[in-house]
Order: sequence, then C-alpha cells, then structure tokens
Amino acid sequence: MFQATGAKVAGLLNPAPALQRPYPDIAFVQFTLDFNTKLVNAYAVINAVYTKEGWKIWTMHTVAENLLDFPEVPPADGHMTGPSSWEVQRAAADDAVQPQVVIVGGGQK
Repeated sequence: MFQATGAKVAGLLNPAPALQRPYPDIAFVQFTLDFNTKLVNAYAVINAVYTKEGWKIWTMHTVAENLLDFPEVPPADGHMTGPSSWEVQRAAADDAVQPQVVIVGGGQK
C-alpha cells in the first residue's frame, strides 16, 4: 500500500498489534507504524478488518512528525527559547517583583 505512494515503512511502533473487539459483531486488528516519504516523517494508527476479499483498512489516522524540506525555524524574537522554559522565566520575573503596597480584598462588598 505505502510502496505505491513512494513511502517507506520504517517499522511497527508500540503498542504491539492487538485484536480489538468493541462489539460482538465486529473485530479488527489495530497497529501503529512509522513511515517516511520524500516530504515527511510520519506515523499512522491503522485498524484493519479481514473480509472475504482479504485484509482491508477500516480506518487510518496519520500524523506528520516533521516536514523534511521545511525545518522548524526558531522564533525571531526569542520567545519560548533559551535554557529555561517560559514558565520558569515567568516565575523568575514574578519573584523579582517587590511590591510596596498589597491590596487584599479590593472591590468586594
């Protein structure tokens, strides 16, 4: 299936393929694999059913991990970059504030 589109299947991922039986009248095999094309590295979760004609894909959910010709570019303003996360940077900025006045309960009746 993937070879026809130029994709190369790299391998199965965890969890291992498993038989799913959500209802008494339906059963399918669910497996996860990763694959690469000339444009993208991706993975897919596939549910396959066995019919009189053989195995058929019932559902297939794909996720592109990264585009090969378009690498991620860091933000120009440096937002969310550096040795510490934004949350840590914000906490440090909050800790550096030394208020001269603290209002408790302002605007309440």
